[in-house]
Amino acid sequence: MDNLYEAEDYRVWMRSRYEERKKNHAHFSYRFMAMKLEMDAGQLVKILQGKLHLVPQKIPAVAKLFGLDARSERFLDALVRFSKATGTQEISRRWDEIQSLKEVQSRELQQDQYEFYSTWLPTAVRGVLSLNEPDQTPKAIGVRIVPRTDASEVERALNVLSRLGLIVMDDAERWTLADKHIRTGDLWREKTVRHFQTDTMRLATEALESVPAKRRDISTLTLTLAEKDLPLLKERVAEFRRDLVRLAEESDPADSVYQVNVQVIPMTSEPPRTRRRVGGAT
Repeated sequence: MDNLYEAEDYRVWMRSRYEERKKNHAHFSYRFMAMKLEMDAGQLVKILQGKLHLVPQKIPAVAKLFGLDARSERFLDALVRFSKATGTQEISRRWDEIQSLKEVQSRELQQDQYEFYSTWLPTAVRGVLSLNEPDQTPKAIGVRIVPRTDASEVERALNVLSRLGLIVMDDAERWTLADKHIRTGDLWREKTVRHFQTDTMRLATEALESVPAKRRDISTLTLTLAEKDLPLLKERVAEFRRDLVRLAEESDPADSVYQVNVQVIPMTSEPPRTRRRVGGAT
């Protein structure tokens, strides 16, 4: 948020946010900011100057002051703890924590590119192309895909990918990815994307019978938790997805394409809301 994820020193980020607020709101002084953070103004100035560190207990107040979401607050906390880390092991552990919270750079698809999600096949074909194997003919790609796909269908998928600008032909007349990673952005509610998700869930169901257990992992987990904690559960799932993307970045050389589906669905109706008593009656 506002380059927090690009910050190497959280104090530089805090100073930048302070200066931005001061520019737009004259009353936003060191004294005002210190009051909001419940700390001494002189101490705050030294933190913004890089002479002192923020104590972890003040991180929630900083997050609230600058409107950070839950993940950004955790990232700020990780930056603070990394800056105070000592010893090789702790520094390494804190650095890994920072990297785990960072987003891998990806291209956000626009609405006119959502034909990419018309079926599961274009994403599978794009995945095979990312492996940079010698034979890129539709027939060879179709053989690599599970379930095996006719060359004519692969060719249609290649045409879709090319027309949408998601793959390009290089000087050696080989297909290459226009962007290493792509994401749906705020348009994930589109019917096309929901159809794609349904398609990939169907593939997972079929894989229970058609794919040997050693090449798949399909497991389930039933949880009981408070309804109010659902946003936190979603964030943990999002964090898991980011970890997997980083794993894919580090997997070298990549030689296979996997579709990972993570489903979180309610198995009970919404909990009854506590009714307020009005005039002594419920």
